[in-house]
Amino acid sequence: MSTTYGFALNRRRTFNTGGGGGGGTTEQIRFARDLHAQTAAFAANTLQIALSQTPVDLDGLTVWSQGEILHPNDYTILTGPDRVQIGFAIDPATDTDTGTWNFVITYPYIL
Repeated sequence: MSTTYGFALNRRRTFNTGGGGGGGTTEQIRFARDLHAQTAAFAANTLQIALSQTPVDLDGLTVWSQGEILHPNDYTILTGPDRVQIGFAIDPATDTDTGTWNFVITYPYIL
């Protein structure tokens, strides 16, 4: 099960017009917060979590597991379509009290 939350931030992108003038376009940057609750066991590098948006900057992507930030070595960012692959094995039935292992992925994207 995945859920997406987000908030918006406006950013003004300016381009050098050669004439010294201002100008430019306005982009709307949003931040996605994708939630994934895993109840079935999975082996290392088999769980792939689809992202709800296309990240504007992969360095801005953060993966949380059970409330703690994962080290980038613990997951792989896959593209086309955008998703995150978890690099370790978990059995929610035996590794948690609730039977659910929660992942949260946050990242910026352009609207």
